[in-house]
Amino acid sequence: RAGQEAAATIIQAVFRGWRMRRSEQLWWQGCKEVMRRRRVAGRAWSEHQAFMRATYGLQEQLLALVLSEAEAGARATRGIEAERAGFESAWMGWLREQAHAALAQPLPKGWLPHPHPE
Repeated sequence: RAGQEAAATIIQAVFRGWRMRRSEQLWWQGCKEVMRRRRVAGRAWSEHQAFMRATYGLQEQLLALVLSEAEAGARATRGIEAERAGFESAWMGWLREQAHAALAQPLPKGWLPHPHPE
């Protein structure tokens, strides 16, 4: 009788394990999927690091080119702003001259000031 109980216990344990491995929840499948994703991510990171090491010289050249082009753009912007400021200064000087010339002339004969209509 004790041998039958031990055998039944073993059979039940095997059955429970079999049922767990084929259960609907399949919790270990989720663990396997997480580990697979982690391995893929680790491999991708290693490949990325290798790519970055292999292209370091090119990256350095591209960065230097970007920085020099940014500086050229900033110089062009400063030049445009200086030109704009010079043009506005010249324009305001011309307007002052015109206003001074207009105000220096005598008023026409018989000119009467007109009040503003409002």
